[in-house]
Amino acid sequence: TRGHESPLTKQISMAAGAAIVVQWALGFGLLISSDDRPNAVHYIFALATIFTIGFEHAVAIPEKDAAKRNRLGMMAAGGTFLLALIAYLIGDRTS
Repeated sequence: TRGHESPLTKQISMAAGAAIVVQWALGFGLLISSDDRPNAVHYIFALATIFTIGFEHAVAIPEKDAAKRNRLGMMAAGGTFLLALIAYLIGDRTS
């Protein structure tokens, strides 16, 4: 609904946050225990998720307008998911 906080936005944001924590934990665990090293592009995409998460916390959450906050939150969560997926696919192809 227009102007009201959507429960879907919060659920997607929480899922994206949980997924990125799992991604980081698995990634660092694999790096520590393996001799294979992904290329620099993998690291760039993986670390870029910090910016989309930061954007959500710094810009989307404090937004007063609920509709705009939902749009910004969805964009941030979607961007985080996309960057993490790209990093995963690059890491999968290079290992």
